[in-house]
Amino acid sequence: MSSVAPQFGKTAVETYKHSGRVPVSGLILSLVVLVPIAVLLGAIYSGAVVWVPFIKLRGLLTCFYGGAIGGIVGTVCRAMKFRSTLFVSLMTLLIVAISYYASWASHQAFVIWRFDGMSDDVTASAIAGFLPQNIYEWASYIHDNGLWAMGKNGNAMSGIGVCVLWAVELLTILGVAWVSRATYGTAPFCENCNQWTQETRELAELPVSPDDPAWQKFAAGDLDAVKRLQVVQNVPQYVELQLAACGTCQESDYVSAVGITLVTDKEGEITKKEDDIVRHLHISRAQRDELQQFAVMMAEAVDAMDEETDEELKPYDPPQET
Repeated sequence: MSSVAPQFGKTAVETYKHSGRVPVSGLILSLVVLVPIAVLLGAIYSGAVVWVPFIKLRGLLTCFYGGAIGGIVGTVCRAMKFRSTLFVSLMTLLIVAISYYASWASHQAFVIWRFDGMSDDVTASAIAGFLPQNIYEWASYIHDNGLWAMGKNGNAMSGIGVCVLWAVELLTILGVAWVSRATYGTAPFCENCNQWTQETRELAELPVSPDDPAWQKFAAGDLDAVKRLQVVQNVPQYVELQLAACGTCQESDYVSAVGITLVTDKEGEITKKEDDIVRHLHISRAQRDELQQFAVMMAEAVDAMDEETDEELKPYDPPQET
């Protein structure tokens, strides 16, 4: 490998932003796929809540249900090449609403099945349950009379208490689904090749401070600033260089610099706290290759420094007399 330092030069300060495009065919296919899944998940969730007797386990089921919805929506939107995080968010809200509606629509049928066994009433209730009027009447019945015993006294929760429970349930489903939609990812999209770029996380770990002033110039497009970074040792901080590149063309290469701080929690576990220095800065293919070469050179230099330090710390071993 050449020992000549790469000449990165400067790049236009252009960070990636989604184009906002949502293919019409992708939108239609997303609905065709997600709506039946939403109804199925809602029915499964409703049945699980009815049949599972433990309150805490029901809470876990609620979180799992919301996570499944958000994860599936994010995955499908990515597969259908949505280039709009707004549409991904709206799709998440829509599918949560459809699925939660389906859970209410099938709830009465599951209750009848559990307490009275399978019968024609279960089938009729499952079909009629999707009518808004029937959902309203069923919810009103639970509100007025209660359904499940809560607390030590064994009284069925009703009135304002059950309304609060429903609100907490819905907010939990929405919140977990909102977080889980992150399966959509953060990768840039190559409009030239109509495909997502491939992200390489942790391309290089640079033993430098995220607060080094050189990063400000780097984020402003002066890639040569990385050569002015000061190496720091024995501190719980470093910077990750990450790349995203199109596997077909050379027009969609992006570099990200992420500051990493190692934090020890109360249990003694070490976790990584990430702070973006710059995210998806557009660079040329030559600059990408030079950054990779620079990362290798810095890693070799740090290894050499560590070897020298280890050598200095070795205890003195006097020569043996013969």
